Amino acid sequence: MSNEPNQNNTLKLPKDLVPLLTEGVCEYASLKKDGTPITSPVIPFPGMAGRTIDVQTGLTYPTKAERARNNPKVCLLYSEPNATLVDNPPIILVYGQATVYDADLQANTDRYVNLNLTRFKMFRPVPGFILRQMDGYLARIWIAVTPLKILWWPEGNLEASPQQWFAPKGVQAPPSDPPPKPLPAPHKSLVDPSVDWQKDMAYAIDNLGSPILTVVDQEGYPLPFRVRASGLRNSGVNLVLPATFPTNPNGRACLTFHKINLKNGEMVSNENMSFVGEVSEQGSGFYFKVDRCLPIFSAGRDPASLVSLVANIFRMGKRLEVEAARRNQPVPQVRLPHEYSQS
Repeated sequence: MSNEPNQNNTLKLPKDLVPLLTEGVCEYASLKKDGTPITSPVIPFPGMAGRTIDVQTGLTYPTKAERARNNPKVCLLYSEPNATLVDNPPIILVYGQATVYDADLQANTDRYVNLNLTRFKMFRPVPGFILRQMDGYLARIWIAVTPLKILWWPEGNLEASPQQWFAPKGVQAPPSDPPPKPLPAPHKSLVDPSVDWQKDMAYAIDNLGSPILTVVDQEGYPLPFRVRASGLRNSGVNLVLPATFPTNPNGRACLTFHKINLKNGEMVSNENMSFVGEVSEQGSGFYFKVDRCLPIFSAGRDPASLVSLVANIFRMGKRLEVEAARRNQPVPQVRLPHEYSQS
C-alpha cells in the first residue's frame, strides 16, 4: 500500500458527500463471530485509487480488523454533530465490504504516522524521541471499506426519507490479507472491565449525548443509527427510535455513546462507551437489556482519563512483539518525517 491517499472519486460517490466521508470521526460497525454487532468511533481517511474509505486499528488491539476479516460486512455512520465544521451536516450511513491489510506492517505504520502528523496539530509539539517510543500505539492495521450502498439524510433530518446511492454493478472489495497465526495465549485486557455498568450508563446518558444503536439487518449488516436513551432501569434502558430507522431493531445489539469536542477545528477529546445486550420492542417503544459494558479505551476531558490512556499506550510493548510475530514480520518502527529526525 502507498503512503499517500488518492482523492479521486472512482466509484462516483455523491460529490457533496465525498469530503465528509474522510474527515472528523465516524462510527464503525462490525460483527463478532457469534453475530453480536460492535460499534466504535474511528477516524476515516481517503483510500487508495478513490475506491475506499480507510479506517484503522492498532496492531496491539486488532479485534476490529479480525472481525472484518471473518465477516467483511461493515457499516460506517457519520452522525456525530461535532465531527465536522460544516453547518447542518447530513447524517450518512455507508454499507460496505471490508478488506484488511496487515501483510506489510511497516508500510501501514508509515502511512498512519505521516497522515496523523499532517492532519492533527496535537501531534506536532510532541518530541520525536517520545513518538518513536509510541510504537505500541502507532503500529497499525488498515481496513479499507468499499462502499456498496449509501443512505443519507440532508441536514440530518430524520423525519424525511433518505437519499440513496448504489455502487456500480460489479463493484466488489478485494480479499483481505491472510489471517495471522493463532495467539499463543489470550492477551490480558489493556483496560479493566467495568464492574458497574449502571453507573457507566448513567454517566453516558448524562454526558455523552444520544447513543448509536447497532443491530443486524436483514442482509446481515451491522447497522448503526442514532437513537435516544432514557429511563435507566435495573437491567437496561428505554430507547426512542426515529421513524426512519432503516431496519427491524430486534435481537443482539450494541449501544455506543460517542462524543468528541473540537477547538479551532482540532479534536481535543474523544470519549466513548459501548454496551452489548439485546434490544426488543416493548409497547410503543424499545428496550435495550444490557449484558455488559465493554472495556473503555478513550480520551475524555479529565486529566485522569488522559493519564490512563497514555499509561496503556506504553504498556503495549510485549503485545506488539506477539502480534508482529503472528504475522511473521519484525516489529514496525516509528519512522518520522525529516523535520523530526533530530528531535
